[in-house]
Amino acid sequence: MTLARRQRPWLWAAILLCGPSHVAAQSQPPGGGVQPPAATAPPTAVAKESYPDDPRLASALLMMSRGRFDAAEVTARTVLGQRAEIDRAAAILGIALMKQKKYEEARKYLERARGSQQPFPERRHASHFLGWCCYHLGDLEASRAAFEQHAKDVPDEPDTQFGLGLVALGEDRLEDEDRFLKKSLEGFSAPPKPDAVG
Repeated sequence: MTLARRQRPWLWAAILLCGPSHVAAQSQPPGGGVQPPAATAPPTAVAKESYPDDPRLASALLMMSRGRFDAAEVTARTVLGQRAEIDRAAAILGIALMKQKKYEEARKYLERARGSQQPFPERRHASHFLGWCCYHLGDLEASRAAFEQHAKDVPDEPDTQFGLGLVALGEDRLEDEDRFLKKSLEGFSAPPKPDAVG
């Protein structure tokens, strides 16, 4: 296992789940190696924000990166059962359930993760996965709202633009559908942006 995988297992799960455009800059900063913090930044600005966590969640993310969504579900569910205050476990559980097409159950965990005040790394993408759950459940209004939120958090993410295009098609908003699908195609064709995930 590479050093980057051991240090940031969420990154590899995000690559698998969200696509490389989400995370390209995080895997290798410009110029290679670890990017030093800005010299003008105060020491507290570079400190990692803390949030309730459990080391087993890194294993769950690794399982998801290998396509073992069922095993990741069991692990995240176990953590959540033992430590209900960890919203990150709810996010990982919701993603694992969504990937298994268990949309109704996934939805409640992703809604919790989206509304969380805990600054865990997957939180900003909870709206994306929630958008797909709602879309597959036929709730186009909730799907649109979730995708729009993710588009604000992660501008120009192609898969979110694709989701917005499908919702627009379902709502018979053909001009919007064309615009979103075109933007999605451009995003999938373009090289990854260095600031895709912060």
